[in-house]
Amino acid sequence: MIRVVIIGINYMKACRKCLIDERVPDVFIDSGNVCDYCSGRRGDDWESRFHVTGGKKAALFSGFEDYLESIRGRHPYDLVLSLSGGKDSSYLLKYLTVQKKMKVLGINVSTPFESKKARTNLNRLKNHFDFELLVIAPGREFFRRFYSGLFAHVQKEGYIKSVCDVCNPFIHGKCLQTAVEKDIPLVVCGAAPGQPYFMFYELPESELRKNWIPDFFHSPGYDDYFMSRFWNVSESPQTPVPRLLAPLHVMDYNAESIRKELADGGIIPYKDSHPAVTNCILVQVMMVLDIRRNGINPFLKDFAAMVRRGESSRAMWKFLFTLQNWLVKRNLFSPAKIRYVESVLGINLRKKF
Repeated sequence: MIRVVIIGINYMKACRKCLIDERVPDVFIDSGNVCDYCSGRRGDDWESRFHVTGGKKAALFSGFEDYLESIRGRHPYDLVLSLSGGKDSSYLLKYLTVQKKMKVLGINVSTPFESKKARTNLNRLKNHFDFELLVIAPGREFFRRFYSGLFAHVQKEGYIKSVCDVCNPFIHGKCLQTAVEKDIPLVVCGAAPGQPYFMFYELPESELRKNWIPDFFHSPGYDDYFMSRFWNVSESPQTPVPRLLAPLHVMDYNAESIRKELADGGIIPYKDSHPAVTNCILVQVMMVLDIRRNGINPFLKDFAAMVRRGESSRAMWKFLFTLQNWLVKRNLFSPAKIRYVESVLGINLRKKF
C-alpha cells in the first residue's frame, strides 16, 4: 500500500446546473450558484474558439462525406483510422466500413499502458468488420524514456495536459507516417467534440508541416533513432501530407447513444465501452496526481460541458467526483495501477505526492 501525506482537498462553490466549480480557472459562479456558462454570459470555450454553429457543422459534415466519395478506391487504402479500442474510434470504424464502404487501414499504437478491455475490443472489431489492422509497438524501453521525459516536464496545468498533449500527437504522427509510406490521403482520429482543445475538425496543413518533437527531447540521452519515431516533415517541404480529420466534431454526437449502438449491434458490450475501462492506464494515475497537485479533477471542466449539452447526468458525475476524491484522499484509488506505472517508468511517483 502506498502511504502518502495528503493536503486537504477543498470543496468550493459549484454550479447547481452543470457541476463546474470555482477551482476551474476563469469560472465565475454567481450568488444563485449558477456559472457563467449556464447563465449565458459566455459560450462554451471550445465552441466559441472555433465558431461552431449548427449550420457550419452541417456544411462541414456534408463536405466530409463528399471527400470520402472523392477518394474511395483511388489508393491502396482509402484512409487510416487511429483505433484505440474505445467507443469513439470503434463507432467511426462502423460508420466508415459499413455505411461509407471505405477500405480502412486501422492503426493501433500499442503502449505498455493500454487497458485490457481496449485490447479485447480491438479483437472484437477485427472479428466484426472488414478492415486491416496494423499494430505499431515502439517498445517498452522507448515508452519508458518517452513518458519519464514527459513526467519530468510537467506544466502548471498538470499531468493530464502535459502528457496527453504530447502523447496524442505522437500517436497521430505514427498514423501520418504510415499514411505517407503507403500513399494514403487521409488520417481519421476518433477525438470527441471538445477534444483536443487545439483542434476543430481538421488540423491545418501549416500545423502538419511543423516539427512535432517536444523541445526537451532535443537533449543528451535522446538519439536520432528516438527522434525518428516522431512526425516531423518540417525540413521536407516536398513531402505530401495527408489530411488529418476528426469527423466526430461535425457529426451528431452523443456518447451514450454510441455505446448503445455498439452494444445493440453485438460489437462491444455496453459495460466494456465506458472510458473508465478503455482509457489508458496512465489516465487514472495522472488523474490522481493532478487531484493531489491541484486539488481538482482535471476532467471536471470536460464533464461539466457534457452535462450542459445534455449528454450526461450531473447527479452521476457529482457522485463519481465525490467518490474519487474520497478514495484519493485515503490512498485507495488505483494503488495497483500506480505501482505498475512506477515499475514500467522506473520512477517513484510517491515523491510527486
